[in-house]
Amino acid sequence: MDEIFYAKLKDLLPFYEKVRAAIITLETFSEKQEMYIAPINEMRNALDHLFKAIKSSDDLRTCENEFQQIKEHMGRAGHDALDLLSANLGIAVNEKLDSFDVDTIVTVLPEYYTKIKPKITELRKNTAKSRIERNMGSDKYFSAYLGNIEQIMEINNMIDMRIPSLIEFREKRDKEKQEQEKAELKKKKNERLWQYFIGPIIGFVSAAIIALLAWFLTN
Repeated sequence: MDEIFYAKLKDLLPFYEKVRAAIITLETFSEKQEMYIAPINEMRNALDHLFKAIKSSDDLRTCENEFQQIKEHMGRAGHDALDLLSANLGIAVNEKLDSFDVDTIVTVLPEYYTKIKPKITELRKNTAKSRIERNMGSDKYFSAYLGNIEQIMEINNMIDMRIPSLIEFREKRDKEKQEQEKAELKKKKNERLWQYFIGPIIGFVSAAIIALLAWFLTN
């Protein structure tokens, strides 16, 4: 019986490691490094069933039932963590790019509207499908869900790496725009100066010279 018990426990280890990674990633991704109650509660319930399984290790049927409960609670913990992470990632990606105009994004991230944004939309649809079809005790469904989230995280990290370039381009373009506006303003001032002051003065002087020439020629 001990061999069967430890074999079942060993079978749970890969699933546990994936769930644990999902919870840690969620807490690490949060700017406030928050502890999320729902996944932690489910892991606590899983631990409770583990000790019940230990207690009933001599009763194969009861022990198997406890291990099934362990797997389902771990699955809920993992899915809760991925649900929260998916929501946080969606908000994060939008917030990071909200302050940049289309021209800046297209110049620095030319693939954003053609590849990245459609990919994010596809992955979000896949995560929504995973939530609907999820089987709490299924490593297969959880792994598929985790795979989608990991791809969104890769995109999020890639955007993080491009943020300095986005800021640099925006600041450079805004500076050039300000300099251009100053040049245009100076040009307009010069045009007004010519129109209201220099032009009339030249016209007056020209008229005076012509008048003097005419006087000399007639006298």
